[in-house]
Amino acid sequence: MRRLSRFRFLTLAAVALLAGLVSCHYYLDHHFRATYQDANALLHASARQKPYLKAHLRNGSVYVFDSLWQYVAGTDVVSGNAVRYDFNRREQSRGPVQLPVDSVAIFESNRPVPSKDAGRVAALAILTGADVALGIVCITVPKACFGSCPTFYYEQEDNVNSANAEGFSSAIAPAFETADVDALHNPSVRGQTTFGLTMKNEALETHAVNAVQLLAVPRGPGQRVFHDGENGFYLTEQLTPITAARCGPEKLTAALAEAGDDREWFSPADSTDLSTRETVELTFEHAPAGPVGLVLNFRQTLLTTFLLYSAYGYMGNEVGDLFARVETDRTVRNSLTNPYGLLGGIDVSCLDERTGRWVPAATLYETGPIARNLQFVPLPGAQSSGPLRVRLQVAKGLWRLDYAALATVRGRAQPLVLDAGLVTRAGRSDDEARQQLAADDRSYLTALPGEACRLHFKLPDPARDYELFVRSKGYYLEWIRQDWLREKNLPKLRGMLTNNPATWAELAREFKTAEPRMEAIFWNSKIVQ
Repeated sequence: MRRLSRFRFLTLAAVALLAGLVSCHYYLDHHFRATYQDANALLHASARQKPYLKAHLRNGSVYVFDSLWQYVAGTDVVSGNAVRYDFNRREQSRGPVQLPVDSVAIFESNRPVPSKDAGRVAALAILTGADVALGIVCITVPKACFGSCPTFYYEQEDNVNSANAEGFSSAIAPAFETADVDALHNPSVRGQTTFGLTMKNEALETHAVNAVQLLAVPRGPGQRVFHDGENGFYLTEQLTPITAARCGPEKLTAALAEAGDDREWFSPADSTDLSTRETVELTFEHAPAGPVGLVLNFRQTLLTTFLLYSAYGYMGNEVGDLFARVETDRTVRNSLTNPYGLLGGIDVSCLDERTGRWVPAATLYETGPIARNLQFVPLPGAQSSGPLRVRLQVAKGLWRLDYAALATVRGRAQPLVLDAGLVTRAGRSDDEARQQLAADDRSYLTALPGEACRLHFKLPDPARDYELFVRSKGYYLEWIRQDWLREKNLPKLRGMLTNNPATWAELAREFKTAEPRMEAIFWNSKIVQ
């Protein structure tokens, strides 16, 4: 689950797109703009009765197709009757259209687009008003609805609560497509010839997956391989557990002593300022000599989920127009890191006992509240044996910490990159899916809610053991819930993007009201079983 990383600030990534649009309304003819907005509002108001497909083009114009549109795979066009609006949202024409998909920045629809029959359209389509088809969900706290990027499992027990990895959580639109590497924390595979991995879409989202590969690094007895935030790999041994951990007066040692034991530490968010930071101090009384690094297992809370869904809500029925700006305006895309900078990541530093100074080591950031991220931070200056103190500085209420330890570095490592030799869907071989997932190219596997596939990888040498990682590349498009659209508030979205103190104080109050119930609602509102 990687950066920009549901968020580098995935969460707010979607939101920043509006900063450019809201601030640039001055160049539009507002009379014609109002006409388009009236038509747009009518589309959304009648969504229960009238299916539609809206194509937002890269040149700024918009086509609104009726329900009889078709995708013609041979020529890669959308064919049907449509109304065309120009860049200033003046109506230009009505009638038959043959629209090349390559000219489209983003599609918008109020009905799911079949991934098999119109995969190219589905991979670019935002679905709005999802609650229409699903009934009442998350009615008490709509911004706590379950959401998940592609989830990966190597065990047959594939309950989402025990997902081994979650892919590209920060890639909330095609423009944010990214590659993500996640440790699988696998047991020994010595003696195995193959390794299986299930990929699932368990949320109300459309997943466009460009590639999935298995990264394998040989390891010997007692050795582990970890990766850092820049996807560098380290061969290590001699894991040293923490002696003590605390955040202020609170003792955290028991919570961070074991990985994957469902004992995590997190703190509530600040009630007035979501950027308020706190410090977690780790003590290792018997740190080994030589180069060492910190092993940390962590994930996010639902704070970024709340902020992302809030942003979608503030966009209202203009969500498609705003996402089109993300695809076509580099300035808008580049502005998306403002909220991320406000909350930040996990800042890691270690104490230099000779000078008494805290030396920065790295900042970790991975988006997503589902799978834990097992990552490594080399610690500068930690060469001699004896006590070692490490400090983690984090935004309150943003992170869940599961495990911390030291590992002795034996050297850098290079992974073997493996493509799946076989991909099965519903128990049957699917060679088209295998090819779609095999390389970084323009071929995508498009997965709708409830769809899954099993990837089978041939391991290089059954006589050896390997540390395994999954590399996934792609993006996803959220299905916008009807309850979110009722909160349209473009000025508030602008305040969110520009880190306006009053807007963020209001967001803090709203989150604190929902925070005690969010975890239960999130996990219990999972739609796709």
